[in-house]
Amino acid sequence: MGGLRYILHKASSYSKLGNFHLIMPKRLGMLLASRLQGAGISSPARNLEKGAFMAIAAAVPVQAHSESMTKGQALRLAWVCWLMLLAIPALYFLVILWQFIDDDSVPADPERARIWFLGCMAFLAIAVPASFFLRSREFKGYWTGRCVSPSHYLKGMLSVWLTMEVGGLLALTGCLVTQSMLPNLLPALVAFILFIPFWPSGRAMTTPCGEDDDDPENYAEPR
Repeated sequence: MGGLRYILHKASSYSKLGNFHLIMPKRLGMLLASRLQGAGISSPARNLEKGAFMAIAAAVPVQAHSESMTKGQALRLAWVCWLMLLAIPALYFLVILWQFIDDDSVPADPERARIWFLGCMAFLAIAVPASFFLRSREFKGYWTGRCVSPSHYLKGMLSVWLTMEVGGLLALTGCLVTQSMLPNLLPALVAFILFIPFWPSGRAMTTPCGEDDDDPENYAEPR
């Protein structure tokens, strides 16, 4: 019993709370083997080391790698990104509107405007569903009843926001290139209307959904 107390005393001196030293089980296994052999008990060293390793692994807590970003930080950063992405096309629209006020120096190009309009609509029709697919990949834990980590929440939401932002800015740029507000203002409005409802609520990081629930109305994200 005195030998076992000595071993436990050495274990407490080698270990630190929240950390796991791989060298400690080997030392304790060798020490335990020598003590038992001195007491006249023979046992294979491999089994002793394995038993010591399992005992120490069960007794000493292992500190898990935590997220470098908290949920509150992720939500604040998401709001900053969302507000910036909301302000950029709004200011861009005001610049374009000012450009077209009482400016008839450059004639409009209807054919180029039509081609640009079709290109913007095709981009929104393809890229927006693709961004939702990427977000579903980042939110896959949410669909199985787990909360989304802050980093995955930001990645998933930014993939949707940036896609809509690019589509709207392309459409507004078409107004400048073609010297005509219509029809390229329409894709910009579509992108803007799609963007507004996806403000960052952060529910996916805090409120898990039922794993076997097939009712889509019970899901808080996406809205």
